[in-house]
Amino acid sequence: MSEQIKFSSIKNPFMNINKPAISFKRPLHKDKYFMYGDFDFPHHIKAYVDSFSSEYQSLSDEERLLDLGFMLLRGYDFKKAIRNWLKHHPEISEDSIVNNIGWLMIKFHDIDEAEILNNMKSMNLSQMIDYFKPVLLNCYSEDDNSQMFDDGDIATSTRSIKGVLGGHYLGEIHPNGKWQWTEYKPNKFDWRAIK
Repeated sequence: MSEQIKFSSIKNPFMNINKPAISFKRPLHKDKYFMYGDFDFPHHIKAYVDSFSSEYQSLSDEERLLDLGFMLLRGYDFKKAIRNWLKHHPEISEDSIVNNIGWLMIKFHDIDEAEILNNMKSMNLSQMIDYFKPVLLNCYSEDDNSQMFDDGDIATSTRSIKGVLGGHYLGEIHPNGKWQWTEYKPNKFDWRAIK
């Protein structure tokens, strides 16, 4: 496996050109990562790796990426956390987690989608996390500028993910692998079963 992450200048033919890359910015409240006294995710590990769980469905991909960025930037052992959780959940396969991480990576605008899809088939969990981490950390940032957000939340620090796709794009496959983002009528879009 190449150590270098490949970025493609060729646009995905399924990419919705009306969905440009955006920077997703949110307040940063560091205390939520220490809620139980230890440094940990603010949501159950399932919210980050198990696309069939209600915890996963309750977070947007952007929020998931912000939490992962915060934790990985500070050296959190994501592999160990997943493996510890999997010990108690043999019904969850490492392959499904590898796929979920791959689908998160496809949210980034300048990633070679074909390469990620290949890696989802060939990489184990450890390799996929090693592949994912530098891509995420390259796009994750924090700053100390005070900002008020639309929901009235004021934070002295903010964090952002740059270069993610805004919304869904035509042809996007849902993490459950059964649905695809489809234009079912002119200018009407929804998740539809893959035929």
